[in-house]
Amino acid sequence: MKQDDWRSAFNSECERLDKHLESQRYFLRSTMGIASFLVIGFGALALFLLGSSISELKQEVITVAQAAVQREINTQADNASELAKIGRDLRNAKAIYEDSKAAIEALSYVKDAESIDERDPSGAYTRLSEIEAKYYQKDDIVPTPEDRAAALALLEKIIESSRAGIAEPNLIFNAAVSASRLNFHSQAVQLAVLAEYWQSTTAHRVLVAEFSHLYGRSYKFDGDEIKQDEGSPEDVRANSWKQLEDILVSMPRQESEQAYSRAFNMATRSRGAGSYEQLIALIEASLSAKPDRVTSYALANLAQLYSMQGDADWRQKYWETADLAIDKLREESPATSWYEHTLRDLLKSSDAISERDEMIKRLARIQPDNT
Repeated sequence: MKQDDWRSAFNSECERLDKHLESQRYFLRSTMGIASFLVIGFGALALFLLGSSISELKQEVITVAQAAVQREINTQADNASELAKIGRDLRNAKAIYEDSKAAIEALSYVKDAESIDERDPSGAYTRLSEIEAKYYQKDDIVPTPEDRAAALALLEKIIESSRAGIAEPNLIFNAAVSASRLNFHSQAVQLAVLAEYWQSTTAHRVLVAEFSHLYGRSYKFDGDEIKQDEGSPEDVRANSWKQLEDILVSMPRQESEQAYSRAFNMATRSRGAGSYEQLIALIEASLSAKPDRVTSYALANLAQLYSMQGDADWRQKYWETADLAIDKLREESPATSWYEHTLRDLLKSSDAISERDEMIKRLARIQPDNT
C-alpha cells in the first residue's frame, strides 16, 4: 500500500481520536503547563508516524508532563490552597494521560498493519476479524477509536492487495462484509466491487448491488484504479435495484439463495419506495415463466413479503405460497444450502403472524423431525 494513501486514510481516524479526548481535557485549559503537556502528547502522534517507537513516545510524554508539573508548582504554589488545586488538576490529568497513552499504544497495532506483506493479505484479514469479533452483534459495545483506526488501516491494506490481484476473491468478499459490519461504508462497497471484478459469481454480484443500495454509493474498477461513480444516492439505489433484477433473472438456480436473501434485505430496507411490490413481481414472474427454477427458499421469501405487504387478501396469499414452499421442500434434497434456511424462515414468518402452530402442522407433511 502506498505510504501517502495510508496516511490520508488514517488522518481521518486520528481526528476521531482527538475529538473523543477533547471533551475530557477542557477543564485543564486554564492550567497552561498541563494543557501544553496534552497538546504535545497528541502532537506525538506525528512523531509516531515518522518512525518514533512507542517507548520513545511514552518517555517524551512523561518528560513533558514532569516539566509542566514543575512549572505549575514554581509559579502557582504560593499557598496550600493552590497546592491542593494543582493536586486535583494532576489527578484529572493522570486520567487523561491514561487515555492518551492507550491511544498511542494502540497505534502500534495500526503501524504494524503497514508492515504486513501485501503478498499475504490473509494476515490483515485475520487481524480485522479479531476486531470485528469484539463488536459484531454486541449493540451495547461501541468500537473504540483505537480499534477503528486499526481496522481502517487493515481494510486499506486489503483494498491495495485486492487491486493488485493478490487477494483471493472470497477473502475480499468476506472483508467487504466485515467492513460493513464495522460501519466502514466506502471500504465495504469498494471491496465488494473488487470481489466481483476478480470472480463474478452470483454471490459477489448481488453483494455489490446490496451495498451500493444500502450506502448510496458505487465504484468502478478498471484493473488498476478504483473510482467512485458520479450520481446522487437516489440514482445509485435505482441502478442497484436494476442490477438486482438482472441478477435474479439470469442467476443459476443453485446460486439463488444469497441472491434472494440480499434482495429481501434490500426490499425491507426501502419498502417505502415500492420495493416490496417490485420483488413480489419478480418472484411471481419467475414462478410463472420458469417454475422449476424457483426454489422453496424463494417461495418462503414470497410468502413473507405477502404478509408484510398487508393487502386485504394477504393471509390467503401467505398460506397458498407457504404451501407451495412446503411442497417444493419435499422435492428438494436436505443437502441443499437453502433447505434449513427455508424451514427457519417459514417458522419465523408464521411467528410474526401468530400462526406458528399451524405452520408446524403443515410442515409435518415433510417429516415431523424437520421442525
